[in-house]
Amino acid sequence: MKKLNISDIHKTLKTAFMLLLLFCTFVLLVYCANRIERITVTPGEFKIPHSTSDIPYLKLHMKNGCVYSLKNWKYLEEEEIFTGNGSLLDINRKVIHKDTFSVPNEEIVLVETNQINMLPAVISYTLLAGVTVGFSIFCATNPKACFGSCPTFYVFDGEDFILEAEGFSSSVAPSLEALDIDAISKTQPSDSRLLLKVTNEALETHVIRKANILAAPHKTGNKVFSTPDNEFWEVSSLQKPDVCSDRNEDCLCKVSAYDDIERFSSADSSDLAKKETIELVFHNITQGKKGLIISYKQTLLTTFLFYQTLAYMGNDAGIWIAQIERHNNNTTSKIKHVGSLLGDIDVLLQDELGKWNKVGTIGETGPIAADVKLVLFPSMCHSDSLTVRLRMTKGLWRIDQVELATIVDKVKPIRIKPTKVFYKGFEDQKVLKQLLDENQVLVSLPGDEYQIYYDLPNNYHDYCYLIESQGYYLEWIRDEWVAEEDPFRIHQMFINPNQCLKDLAPQFKKIEAEMEESFWGSRYVIP
Repeated sequence: MKKLNISDIHKTLKTAFMLLLLFCTFVLLVYCANRIERITVTPGEFKIPHSTSDIPYLKLHMKNGCVYSLKNWKYLEEEEIFTGNGSLLDINRKVIHKDTFSVPNEEIVLVETNQINMLPAVISYTLLAGVTVGFSIFCATNPKACFGSCPTFYVFDGEDFILEAEGFSSSVAPSLEALDIDAISKTQPSDSRLLLKVTNEALETHVIRKANILAAPHKTGNKVFSTPDNEFWEVSSLQKPDVCSDRNEDCLCKVSAYDDIERFSSADSSDLAKKETIELVFHNITQGKKGLIISYKQTLLTTFLFYQTLAYMGNDAGIWIAQIERHNNNTTSKIKHVGSLLGDIDVLLQDELGKWNKVGTIGETGPIAADVKLVLFPSMCHSDSLTVRLRMTKGLWRIDQVELATIVDKVKPIRIKPTKVFYKGFEDQKVLKQLLDENQVLVSLPGDEYQIYYDLPNNYHDYCYLIESQGYYLEWIRDEWVAEEDPFRIHQMFINPNQCLKDLAPQFKKIEAEMEESFWGSRYVIP
């Protein structure tokens, strides 16, 4: 066996740390950067000036792993080049050279700074450090329950804006930019114009490439739902379960209506990855192809894990954030098995022999807005009753409604793009052009709110509507999150994640009951 030298061990540990970051991004990472100083402002004070004179430092993370640390810098927009004097550091953060540098934007993976007022040209991939909002007493007293949210979508029902969706909630890095489909399920348009409000309600940077409406046609009395694979199916004969049970309670009343009265449990006190099962029985069903419609969202368990991981990363987190941007999706896929320790919601169907077979999986990150998805059953139903199980991590999922549906046909929705956008009460043609051109992005900062209009078909009542969004978002690191920096715990999360989730269980249980109040109480922007 080959004996490892110090260099080999160092490379092995760096690889392990890089893979850990990918794991955390897939399951529980939020954006962060090296903490330099505390910024104490309210969201209304966030401004972007036309110069860079009051940004004291800049770190440019390059594709090759090196970092430029610059002072007295400028960004030349026409040439797309950063210039400034400072130091060039190698991958081990040792100084290679001190000089005046010109750095092309195309070679940079991430920009890191500790000031909000960054140029619009580069803010979409800038990490912000050391942010604390002075009035956030909940966040200060319980930093593992700070409010966080991806882009939040509201639909106007004629009287008020109704919360309908969180956009691309797992896309916490530029390389993880993704398309997200969310049903508009609480409201229906009353005329041929739909008004959507998109908000940034936390300390985050949202980078939005798409914000479209999908109109899916259906026959009178039917509905259309999307699957986890973004297929669209018309369904009929929606049926509530006759029985819902787990080991502790009868949960039928909690899953029979889409009313925000949700079935959820507390996390296990010794293992945060422990599973649970609820069983649903449907009687007097008709023959034909069936599917299960589930309305669900996450609890705050992943929020706790987000911020606990960030706390362990501490002041070096920005280094690992940059590394994820240097590696392709093939690297990410190699560590997805670690994320499966928490997992999604598995749907199991009992066959005629009594055997339980997994027929589908659903899951979407985010504790704010419920998602609604359809899981197709693989074969025709020839029995007058069906028994279904939902298997999931205990304390991770809130189930609002479950219905059995008869599958009618696959449909192709119409994509409807924005026709008008208003920002701060004024029509904004620039933002409209950004949303109509997929080569551009809309960058949204805390407190931003956009009202977007869509022209629907004249026979608008013959369609079900969904929100199609695409982009990513950057979480701003808060000063309270870095007090527990612990490289050993980060290493353990990758080397032995099973044990890590067991070790964290008692810590989570201490704050589980009060997390809801802290989470919503630390909301930085009220819509």
